[in-house]
Amino acid sequence: MYTPHEVFTFPPDDLVKIWRYMDFTKFVSLLEKRSLYFPRIDQLEDTFEYAIPVRTQKALEEYLRRGTVNTTVSDLVATKAL
Repeated sequence: MYTPHEVFTFPPDDLVKIWRYMDFTKFVSLLEKRSLYFPRIDQLEDTFEYAIPVRTQKALEEYLRRGTVNTTVSDLVATKAL
């Protein structure tokens, strides 16, 4: 069930279906090119957009330790390998 949160701004009209996913130029590009635009991870404004949950990070690091790869998730993120 959805619970409103004070951080998010809602459209004034409840009948609006899509109200904030992309800017107009990207929408026109989507229609013309029939393809989605995905920015590079280092171009995202919200640093939490690409954050890895702690539980997932620990599980991935354990997986990497058991394998032949000798690295950590932080190393992978720093080199943008993920």
